[in-house]
Amino acid sequence: MSGRDPRPALHELLAREFAAERVRLLASGTQALQVALVEAARDFRGDVIAALPAFTCFDVATAAVGAGVRIALYDVDPGTLSPDLDSLTAALTVGARLVVVTPLYGVPVQWRAVLECAAAVGAAVIEDAAQGFGASWLGRPLGSLGAVSVLSFGRGKGWTGGRGGALLARGGAPSSAANGNGADLWREVEVLALAAAQWAFARPAAYGLPAALPWLGLGETRYRDPVAPRSLPRAAAGLLLRG
Repeated sequence: MSGRDPRPALHELLAREFAAERVRLLASGTQALQVALVEAARDFRGDVIAALPAFTCFDVATAAVGAGVRIALYDVDPGTLSPDLDSLTAALTVGARLVVVTPLYGVPVQWRAVLECAAAVGAAVIEDAAQGFGASWLGRPLGSLGAVSVLSFGRGKGWTGGRGGALLARGGAPSSAANGNGADLWREVEVLALAAAQWAFARPAAYGLPAALPWLGLGETRYRDPVAPRSLPRAAAGLLLRG
């Protein structure tokens, strides 16, 4: 695609708004989480176990599989949607040294309590704020709380470019994750087509047409295998800057 690449401007925007020292733009939030797990796992020896919430988007598990880490599940408090601290402690006791925290539906978690649990065993915490855009905790936007944070710009998110994600790092957090393979023209066109479809079918009357076709499987939950991380398409960055 011709014209100025919008990704550097998006990079600067994310660094400023989310107080990030390093920003990596990737093709999805799942890929960003996968890279975050790979980088964090390098600080530990042997088979690394990641503690994941038992109630969350299934793409969180996809990222862990792609990162090659083992999975331990912890419960989520049904009243607050924060990690159940007893359950999280149990996962850490059996060897989990990475903790992924996901503020479901943009509801902030008990962040300090989670950090205290993790610090007791030297575990690293990754803030997966894929659903957190627009929400805040003690005056700080979700996505700015962790040493490592993940954002998602996929369909249905509060801030969407059709697809995409970002890995944000602060302090001594890992920063060597690559942006992945370069974008191609087909991916750029695909992003624009997906964004147009999302805009069109956001209207209930229009969505009712494809939703009535059972073979499309709309609304079904399907596990997706991990893929190699790739860079954020330019088209997605452009849509995000316009959003």
